Amino acid sequence: MVIKQLPSQGLSFQLWPATTTLVTLLDHHRYDPSNSPLSSTLLDQRRSLNILKLGSETGLVGIAAATTLGANVTVINLPHIITNLQFNAEANTAVLAANGGTVHVVPLRWGEADDVNLIGRDFDLVLASDVVYHDPPYEPLLETLRLLL
Repeated sequence: MVIKQLPSQGLSFQLWPATTTLVTLLDHHRYDPSNSPLSSTLLDQRRSLNILKLGSETGLVGIAAATTLGANVTVINLPHIITNLQFNAEANTAVLAANGGTVHVVPLRWGEADDVNLIGRDFDLVLASDVVYHDPPYEPLLETLRLLL
């Protein structure tokens, strides 16, 4: 996979430890699905999963989930981060296609009902890693999760 980081642009443009840990978990599922914490009747269904990745940073977790699980993944973050997310999704088009996954990049501001209405609520799984780190916006995050239900 190709992932462009831009640390000089801010915290949302770089990889964080929980991100790489979650990608490692996804890799374990790829190589031994029967012994993976992700194994469940949901993942064993014969259709593509619809996954939402909250706070997508560089998009690595969403791209890895789409690739590993052959899923349709929507990666979201604030509007000013979308350009880098889109670049990373497009840079991995071939690996995504080869594994049956897709990545959709969408801006979303936490706590904004209109933004949630645009992405919909049809997700089988919500992934999150390192979503709060500085002046934690817990209330808007909780409101977004409530709106997704």
